[in-house]
Amino acid sequence: MIEARVEIAASPSKSSHSRQPGDELNCDIFDTKFNAVIKENSETSFQWQGPRMFGIAGLHGFYIEPANNGISTSFMQTETFSGPLGFLMSPYLFGRMLIEEFKGFNQDLKVRAET
Repeated sequence: MIEARVEIAASPSKSSHSRQPGDELNCDIFDTKFNAVIKENSETSFQWQGPRMFGIAGLHGFYIEPANNGISTSFMQTETFSGPLGFLMSPYLFGRMLIEEFKGFNQDLKVRAET
């Protein structure tokens, strides 16, 4: 099992619900620790930018929208890679492993949301 954990950096002046673009997240993904920066935090979108590591940087996004006239919810998770080695994370190379992890996360989230 691969464990990915993201924690909001402690700040005495802000609650976890009032984080804004520019605030930091402490990340531990695939046993790699780094700080990311929130780029957007709204009712329908949460995005954070990771630092460039090994020539690759990722912009991670979660998008939530009403679907079927408000009967259900649409959830999408994305990762946009940049940097001189960003192409290595394409779905035809190393990115295919990440796609499988996203599918697993999304399925687990769906099950939890529906219980």
